[in-house]
Amino acid sequence: MKLEDKIHVLQFFLTICNCLFLVTTHLLSNRHDELQTVAVGLLSVGLVVLAVAALGFVAAHCEARLMLLLYMAFLIVLVLGQLFISLVLLLSQKKIERALDEAVDRMIISYADSRGLTASHRLLDKLQRYEKCCGRTGPDDWKMNLYIIQNLTNQDVLPCSCFNTSCPRVAGEDHPLFGAPIGNNSYQEVQ
Repeated sequence: MKLEDKIHVLQFFLTICNCLFLVTTHLLSNRHDELQTVAVGLLSVGLVVLAVAALGFVAAHCEARLMLLLYMAFLIVLVLGQLFISLVLLLSQKKIERALDEAVDRMIISYADSRGLTASHRLLDKLQRYEKCCGRTGPDDWKMNLYIIQNLTNQDVLPCSCFNTSCPRVAGEDHPLFGAPIGNNSYQEVQ
């Protein structure tokens, strides 16, 4: 096989790898304190992957050997870096889980407060509908909600996203975000 053919095969392979890294970058960019650190870390890794992918694209397009070697070195460093980050995340898994639990509990407590529904509250609604669950550990989590405690006379209510049917009206209340469980029409616990 001629050298020129080898370069074309390498160029094709690196273009494929480049496309995979661009897809990975896009997926990573769609991903407080500890959670924010993890998110910023993932975003940073995504940006580095994007820069390395751009270098690979330019190197493959220009057929520059030095740039291809540099691209290969960056790929090796990225793989090792991602293994290291995975190890760190694995070792701090309990800490991250605790932070996530606290964040969900704060969202449940502040749901439908004076600010109305924020993006995080809408995300919680979507999560409950999609996963067919209610609260973090079950419907009893909603007894901590400040709006329910302070404003509703019937405190045995749940957000409409907790029901597997249409949201049943609360007797004597006219609130579009909450409904009263009748029988077994709400999701009981996280599966």
